[in-house]
Amino acid sequence: MTFGAAAGYDNALAEVADLGLRLADPCYERSWTRHLPLFWHSMGQTAAFASGRTLIVATTDVAPTTWQDRLRQSASVSGIDTSYASPC
Repeated sequence: MTFGAAAGYDNALAEVADLGLRLADPCYERSWTRHLPLFWHSMGQTAAFASGRTLIVATTDVAPTTWQDRLRQSASVSGIDTSYASPC
């Protein structure tokens, strides 16, 4: 999802966390499910957010089914792309 210029990283994290979403790293998660060797790393997206105002997130068991509608109503969210294709 993409955030507007006024949204800071901490505020963006709080907004997605409040809806039960989590930061995601699709390449790391794919490797983990395939039992490939990998090293743990922070799932933080500070650099990506600073350069493109985006966060890659995933739903959790506690995320409401209306999370997209609720984020679209947020003044700080400028776009949601649910067709994200990971580079791995």
